[in-house]
Amino acid sequence: MAVRKTSDITKVGHDILTTAMGSNGLITAQTGDVVTGEATANDSELYSAVGVVGRPRKPDAGSKAAQIVAITRGDHDAIIGIRDERVINIYNSLDDGETVVFASAKGGGFAIFKKDGSITLQNGAGSMVVAISADGVAIGGPTPAALAFGATVQQFMLAVQTFATSTEADPLLPILLPATYSAIQALVAAMLILVSTFVEEGQTQNLTAT
Repeated sequence: MAVRKTSDITKVGHDILTTAMGSNGLITAQTGDVVTGEATANDSELYSAVGVVGRPRKPDAGSKAAQIVAITRGDHDAIIGIRDERVINIYNSLDDGETVVFASAKGGGFAIFKKDGSITLQNGAGSMVVAISADGVAIGGPTPAALAFGATVQQFMLAVQTFATSTEADPLLPILLPATYSAIQALVAAMLILVSTFVEEGQTQNLTAT
């Protein structure tokens, strides 16, 4: 019996040309060469880790695309791994033991889980960041100054809310609080955008996909 080589049953580095939701509800892909546009497999089935499923970003025609590692089968290939060089800048600062979860679409948001226990959530535009750490939750723009400002405002609003709902507060405060609190939140959101916009450009930590 002839021994099959690994190259006979696997595909490495083939490009994802298109993806679709199959009739059975599973994600399928057409793979091939993004430069020539030639397809080498249709309806390849995407296998993912439990609890994490995503469709890769569309290819840049004739240039770059997400690439696969797949097991060749008689009917449909099974894609068991995907990488995309177009989003390297989202995770190239990861240290040992850290994880990032992101949307691979251009401008997609992401979450970074750091080894110090902190979590950072950032929207794709880079204009808003939520930083969760042992010190609490900070909401602001993508700069340290904006995050610090956001954390201070959050602490202030929490103190106001705690006082207004205490038994020693004026009975009317719980009634007036929701509208006042919403107004403060809207004002703070606008101020954070301004802070993020006018801070020095060199401080900006915009990690969005290119």
